[in-house]
Amino acid sequence: MRKQIVLVLILLLAAFLPADFALADNAPGPATPPAAAAPTAAAGVGPQGTLYRVQSQGHTAYLFGTIHVGKPDFYPLEPQVTQAFKKADVLAVEFDISDSSTTQQAMFKYALYPNFGTVDTHISPKTLERLKKSLATLNLPYEGMSHMKPWMSANMLLISSLEKQGYQSSLATDTYFINAAKEQNKPIVGLESADYQLGLFDKLPAKEQEAYLNDSMDDIESGTEAKKNQELLTAWEHADEKAFDGLLDDAKNDKTVSGRFFYRDLLQKRNPPMADKVAAMIKAHDNSFVAVGLLHLVGKDGVPELLKKKGFTVEQVY
Repeated sequence: MRKQIVLVLILLLAAFLPADFALADNAPGPATPPAAAAPTAAAGVGPQGTLYRVQSQGHTAYLFGTIHVGKPDFYPLEPQVTQAFKKADVLAVEFDISDSSTTQQAMFKYALYPNFGTVDTHISPKTLERLKKSLATLNLPYEGMSHMKPWMSANMLLISSLEKQGYQSSLATDTYFINAAKEQNKPIVGLESADYQLGLFDKLPAKEQEAYLNDSMDDIESGTEAKKNQELLTAWEHADEKAFDGLLDDAKNDKTVSGRFFYRDLLQKRNPPMADKVAAMIKAHDNSFVAVGLLHLVGKDGVPELLKKKGFTVEQVY
C-alpha cells in the first residue's frame, strides 16, 4: 500500500520545517508541545508508538518510536515514556532539528536547484501544469516553490495536506523531547544529520523524482492520502503493533519508486549504523533515552533486533 509508505516519507521530511513555518494561508500557527519542558506522568494516558527497554552491564536505554508531526491531544505522553525520559542522562534523536542553521544549509544544498534554477526546466509540461493546479488547490504559491526539486515539492504538497488535517511539525514528539532535554540540560546526541537524511532523498534520479511527484498528486486528488494519513497516525496514537507490522510488510512488497526508496534507503540502509550508534551510547551512559521514527524499531531488521544480535538484552514494553 504505497500511500502509507509515502506518508512515512513526508513525516520524515516534516522534521526539516522550521518551527514557525506556515504552508498555507489557513494553516494553524506555530505551536509547542504542551509541557515540553517538563514531561509529566498523567493517569489514564494509554500507550503511543512503541517502547523498548535495552540493557547491558547495568546500563539501560529506552527506545521510543516517534511520529514526526503531531497535534495537541497527543499530549501528555503516557507515564512509562515520560518517566523513562526523566531518568535518562542523555537523549538520542535522528538529528537535532533545533539546529536550524545546519538544517537550512542542508535544505539549500539538496532540496533546491542551484543557481536559482526552477522546476519547469526539469519536469514535463504536463507535470508542471498539474503541479501548479495542485499548489493552487492547497493555497501554496508556485513562485515560492518553483526552485524546489520534484521530490521536495511532492513532500511539501503532502505536508500541507497534513496541516489541513490538524497535524503540525512543531508538535512532533521528536520536538517534544528535544525541547525537554534543553530545559533539563540533558545532552542531545544526533544519530544522523540533516545533511545525511536529505542527501538520501536527493539521490533519486530525475525521472524517478518526477514519478514520485505525480504519485503524490494522485494520492491527494483521489483522497486516498488523507484516509491513509489518518489510519497510520491513529495507529501510532494507540500503539497498534499489528498496523505497524502490516505497513512494514507492504514496504517490502512495494515495487514503486517510493516503495523501493523507502524500504531500501530509509530503512535497510539507515538501521544498522543507527543501531551501532545507539549501542555505543548505551555503553557510555547509565541511562539513555532514544526517540526515533517508529518504523526504525519495527521488524527483524529494526534497531531493537539489531541490538539483540549484538548481545544486548532487549524487551518490548509495548
